[in-house]
Amino acid sequence: MSTPFTIITPQSVDDSNFVSSTLTEDDYPEYNAATTYSAGERVIITTGVHRIFESVADGNLGNDPQTTLGVHWLYVGPTNRWAAFDQAGGTLAAGTSPVEFVVTGDMITSIALLELVAASVRVRAYNAVEGTYYDKTYPLMDNSIVSNWYDYFFAPIRRQKQLVITDIPPISNSIYTITLSGDAEISLGTFVFGDRIELGFTHYGAKASIVDYSRKDVDEFGNATLLKRKYSRRMDVDVRCDNGIVDAVGDTLADLRSTLVLWVAAKNQFELLTIYGYYRDFVIDIEYATYSKATLQIEGMSS
Repeated sequence: MSTPFTIITPQSVDDSNFVSSTLTEDDYPEYNAATTYSAGERVIITTGVHRIFESVADGNLGNDPQTTLGVHWLYVGPTNRWAAFDQAGGTLAAGTSPVEFVVTGDMITSIALLELVAASVRVRAYNAVEGTYYDKTYPLMDNSIVSNWYDYFFAPIRRQKQLVITDIPPISNSIYTITLSGDAEISLGTFVFGDRIELGFTHYGAKASIVDYSRKDVDEFGNATLLKRKYSRRMDVDVRCDNGIVDAVGDTLADLRSTLVLWVAAKNQFELLTIYGYYRDFVIDIEYATYSKATLQIEGMSS
């Protein structure tokens, strides 16, 4: 396999670089310190944190969710408008097609959309000096299952669940507009944008798997109950890198310890080998005079 092994280090999206979105932020009423909340009632805070909180008891008055978390309130998750930017798996931003959001950034070369449900994605980049210097639309139809005429007419429609773009010119002070279109409901789990780093080339023999957190209980009579829960993806991969960059590869990986990044082992070939998560371990084997092998174990966020 001669595919570059690519890492995309994400820039955060917050109030400083978030411009707009067609998704509203009205999941629940805004928290009001003068309101008495009952157990189970939910509120949102839209200043700074953009989160949903749930009251844990009746008579909940004057207890700020951010300062009494765990005592009077439980954290539920991000608001729908911000769910794709929370740098965590399993939280979905959803809305009726088309869904569009706009962010600003500097020297961005790569954008990735994960846990994606849409028919197409349009990405535009604009700079006051250059004008619109990037404008591409990506159809998400996946025809890999179609191998004959019967499949062409009767096989279920399958679409890509992720999109990784790595050809954006690195230009500062840019505005990025992402438009998701589809038949009806659109959803997006994680939005990643930042710079890419290529560490070498992926070897054949990469392994993809999942860790399932579902629970199976069997009672004394042998009756089984299965509780479906989240799962996380894993990848074991060998990367061939020239000996001239071995030290740089080792330093880069050490700097990325306990850091969420997007690992792309086979772009446009195997979605299973694209994981948003962190590495559990890496070993660099200096095998030959001209190149070495880095072995990584990567674990994704739960989804």
